[in-house]
Amino acid sequence: MPDKCPVCEKQHLVEDDQQPVGRRELKCLLCGKYSVDSLVWGALLPAASFDEHRWLMSCILRQKSEENRPLFLESLNFIDELLENADRPKGVSDQADRLLCYFCTRNEALGIENLVPYDPDTDYPIAFAKNPAQFNKLMFHLAHKDLIRANQRKTAAEPRIKGWERFEELKAQGASSNQAFVAMSFEDDLDPVWKDGIIPALEHFKLDVKFIKNEEHDEKIDQLIIEEIKKSRLIVADFTLHRSSVYFEAGFAEGLGIRVIRTCKSSDLEDLAFDTKTYNHILWDDPAELKEKLVKRLTKKPL
Repeated sequence: MPDKCPVCEKQHLVEDDQQPVGRRELKCLLCGKYSVDSLVWGALLPAASFDEHRWLMSCILRQKSEENRPLFLESLNFIDELLENADRPKGVSDQADRLLCYFCTRNEALGIENLVPYDPDTDYPIAFAKNPAQFNKLMFHLAHKDLIRANQRKTAAEPRIKGWERFEELKAQGASSNQAFVAMSFEDDLDPVWKDGIIPALEHFKLDVKFIKNEEHDEKIDQLIIEEIKKSRLIVADFTLHRSSVYFEAGFAEGLGIRVIRTCKSSDLEDLAFDTKTYNHILWDDPAELKEKLVKRLTKKPL
């Protein structure tokens, strides 16, 4: 019999007999695909103090697995950071929106004519639900609002027209977007910063990067920037050379509730606008350092 999943304590499937030394590659019905350091595995399973957090950790892992960005639980400190910085739903409506986005995204992947299979006993972490009963209540809510339609056996569902309309609204708001927008000076001297630093770091997490300087377009650039920010899930704002529009773009994104990561070349830090110095900026001296620190930030606090 396979070992229990160290996170949810359910059965898991080991994907490959050829496991890396000191690392276990797992596929759990609840948590999805993830990997865990062998020492962390041994510490988590018997840890009664972790019991109240298992459901949330399962939700975090399942979310990343569904996005095809499986996490590596490298240490207990990393797990603590994931739990502390978890992107929890803001309420039941937010949970329902996330579940709707899952069905729409899966329906697009499977083909519009196909229903999306689901099992409340194993799929409830998708909606950040604590148990199958909560998942079923969310499904009932979506069906009652005419957002989805389930088959008679309640084993598969598909979005309704109203569901697709809501999904498009959420995408426009960035809720289900996979886009990261880069705000920074267009000076040619900074080209290595976005080419070798920011963009490779974001692509490491399989994000679709939008940087206007690198795009062909026929629109008025100010309006184009606003529209792309609205469609983004993350903004990386580099304040090197203190381009005034970067301050605006970062503030505009935050006003929409979009996560902003601020960066700046170390030698430019002292010239930051006074009211932004209190923010935590990633400081860098070369593109390689910026890439490394961005990857570290997004690993510790995933989207």
